[in-house]
Amino acid sequence: MSRHSTRRRRQPILLTYLASALFAVHVHAQISTERIPVDVFKAPRIKKFAWSGCDDDTGSGLTRIAGRECDAYPNVDSEGWVVLNFMVDARGRPFEVAVTQSTGSKQLEAAAIQAIERATIEPGTVNGKPIESSSVWKFKFVGEATTGAQPPFIKAYKLLQEAIKSGDRAAADVALKELTISNPYEDAY
Repeated sequence: MSRHSTRRRRQPILLTYLASALFAVHVHAQISTERIPVDVFKAPRIKKFAWSGCDDDTGSGLTRIAGRECDAYPNVDSEGWVVLNFMVDARGRPFEVAVTQSTGSKQLEAAAIQAIERATIEPGTVNGKPIESSSVWKFKFVGEATTGAQPPFIKAYKLLQEAIKSGDRAAADVALKELTISNPYEDAY
């Protein structure tokens, strides 16, 4: 092959690259001058709880874990957690409050629902205008003296294990009904 035939093959390739680059610059110049409106959404935010030490503004006792988590100390006698999903109207009032996950304590679920219903909530907004929107909040109820699984739970758990090992389905069903979780230690047992 001669040197001239190699040049001829390179010229169309170079012209293709040059045309592509000019087209890209032309398209980029057209796109970058266009204004595209963007809606800005701001999620609802709890401003104040009825319980002291559990406010979103202070950050005291709050961490972000799968939504929000709040260490709360109402008048309840057990430990655990409750996740609530709820809607917030444009005035900041919660509605359609639902428990989506919990350790199973009806007392803690009721306390969490009551906390959301009594909370002061800043509604969600789009471009600064209040709108109806949803939110998720996780409450973690922590007692002061719990050090582990309680004896009644351990007894019921052992009975359940024995029934399963022996293959006694009826006894396992009865033992399972007796197995009630009252704190996070038992939930992880």
